[in-house]
Amino acid sequence: MNLSEKELKKEEMKSRRRKIISAVIIIIFIHILLNIIRVSLTREELVDESIPYQEVEEYTTKEPEITELCFDRKFHWDYEWTEWNYDQEGYASPNFKLINLENESGEFTVEFAFFDNSLYPYEDFYEKPYETVEYKLPWEAASMHSYPMKKRLNPGQEEIFTSYTEKKHSSSSYWAYADVEPPIHKVCNYTAEYINVVRNRTITKYMTEKTKKNITKSITLWRFLIELVTNNH
Repeated sequence: MNLSEKELKKEEMKSRRRKIISAVIIIIFIHILLNIIRVSLTREELVDESIPYQEVEEYTTKEPEITELCFDRKFHWDYEWTEWNYDQEGYASPNFKLINLENESGEFTVEFAFFDNSLYPYEDFYEKPYETVEYKLPWEAASMHSYPMKKRLNPGQEEIFTSYTEKKHSSSSYWAYADVEPPIHKVCNYTAEYINVVRNRTITKYMTEKTKKNITKSITLWRFLIELVTNNH
């Protein structure tokens, strides 16, 4: 083989190599381009869809059952005897301090019964509640009675009840019991007992169903061509 033939052969090999490299570059470029370009593809697909529905269910809860018990009760009160007035001869004039222990206002009535100390010695009845001696000291046995005194007392208020009652015997010595009639008010007590109560409530639940929907996806042109070829086969 002469020199010119060798050179020609080398040129052909170089040309073939350049064509192969160019073809590879073109293929790579086309592949990159196909993966860059995107197309929108709409197709009908079965998808899972959550369908809401309502359902009534029972539930148990504890609720208070209120019981009310009301009754009439007299006001609570306290008292204190203070020094008598002696400014008018021939009259018995005690000072009786009454204290309203309730948290509401009410009208109190006080009446004094005076007993002759010579007939009913004060020492025999000192600091004894009238209820404990009523059997031997009836109210009617008093020598005098004051007129009923009415006063309205506010919550916690203290008030002095005073009367000037003419003595039956001006020379006699008297001492007194006080009859107190307090107001009456209604008192209510409440008790709560928790019981089980069954109630209904509506809740929303969801069920899954397969439904057909048109789904639009954005895919590369390369992927589109592969799917097209695959589906045709």
